[in-house]
Amino acid sequence: MGILGKIFTSDDEQNNPEAVIASGEKKSVVTHKTAKVSDTKKESISTEKVGIKKDERAYKIISSPMITEKATDLMQLNKYVFAVPLSATKPEIADKIRNVYGVKPVSVNIIKKAGKKVRRGRAFGKRKDFKKAIVTLASNDKIEVYEGV
Repeated sequence: MGILGKIFTSDDEQNNPEAVIASGEKKSVVTHKTAKVSDTKKESISTEKVGIKKDERAYKIISSPMITEKATDLMQLNKYVFAVPLSATKPEIADKIRNVYGVKPVSVNIIKKAGKKVRRGRAFGKRKDFKKAIVTLASNDKIEVYEGV
């Protein structure tokens, strides 16, 4: 049976495979898996609770949390450090933090660092410039940064 045959099988064949076997025909029955309703409800509840919507560009703005010694010390003060692109602005970062993590930042500070000049033998060069954002949250909010590390 080809692909089109699998797509266009009748409802009787899908719901009652014994009827197909009893008729003596050899047909494969296609069963479709459906998504779990509980997972989608949990996701919609969590986004409705905060009043946010999914944003495709959020992970381009908040590419990764910076895991450094200073950043882990700042976590005790409820401040989190993220690497962001050079074009990102404070309101845009605050909006994306709210979309991704579901918490509203109290303030966003930005540090723009120039890349260091480097030398390998006689060849001179420069590392990339980068920008990092220090996001301050309210005392009762929290972000799980070490989940994927």
